Amino acid sequence: MQEKIKDLNIIMIYHGFAMLLLISVSYQRQFDNVPTGDPPKLKPGSKRIYQFRPGENLKLICPIENVKGQSKGGFLWKYRDKTQLVDIESYDETIKVKGPKLIIKNATESEEGEYQCEGINGFGKAVFRLYVFITNGTNKKKDVFSPKFIQKRPELDRIVKKGQDVKFFCGYKSNPPPTLEWYHNDTRLLEKRDKKFLTIESVDYEDSGSYRCEVGNVLGVVKRVWSLKIGRKEHTNLIRNEFKYENSKRSLIVNRFQDARLNCKIRLRNSANDDKKVIIRVKEDDNIFLF
Repeated sequence: MQEKIKDLNIIMIYHGFAMLLLISVSYQRQFDNVPTGDPPKLKPGSKRIYQFRPGENLKLICPIENVKGQSKGGFLWKYRDKTQLVDIESYDETIKVKGPKLIIKNATESEEGEYQCEGINGFGKAVFRLYVFITNGTNKKKDVFSPKFIQKRPELDRIVKKGQDVKFFCGYKSNPPPTLEWYHNDTRLLEKRDKKFLTIESVDYEDSGSYRCEVGNVLGVVKRVWSLKIGRKEHTNLIRNEFKYENSKRSLIVNRFQDARLNCKIRLRNSANDDKKVIIRVKEDDNIFLF
């Protein structure tokens, strides 16, 4: 009887090993069936500005790799119509979309603008933006540059009374034309899109916080952030003046019980009228005792 029990235990052990082996093989097959690959990526140094003359054929190429041959892969072309991106599809013989290529025959001024291509596969998506200029039949190349702010010293910190009107100005120069977005505490203000001025009438406490404008074209993006605080009347006058220390000696080393003379120079700039500057110099003798 004991020998039969021993043989039965051995059989059960072998059976357990066999089951573990089958489970291991099953998991390995499932792992082998999982697709592997890389998400799409942009080719470095890709061209973002194209210039054509009227009547020429536009041929744009999407510089995104790792799309062809991948499962669930493909290219999608879009055109920015004012504030919206519109899908581009092949239409008769005028517009053709062939994978990464977009061909538009007999270009006119209506084809000038921003284009966007997307490369998609089963592992992700990459987006590339470019701009097309139609040069009106001239050979002169247009100057292009990323957005730049035209205000060098804007008033970024605002303290106002409740009920006042506040206006922010996001002035820029850019070519190609950019898009402009406004944000309040990281929430996009859709109704203020592409407007250089942001006006808040009769501000209340919920209007306080940070305001940000982002200006971007196919060459780059710039950002500017303001801080708005709702304060009491006596605090609002602080924003009208800006104090700046003039270059002066910041440290003084003297012997113990030696007299020391301190010279404090402060420049007061009136932001309401930049042409008027007042220099305030405060001189005071004092004794410094070192212990």
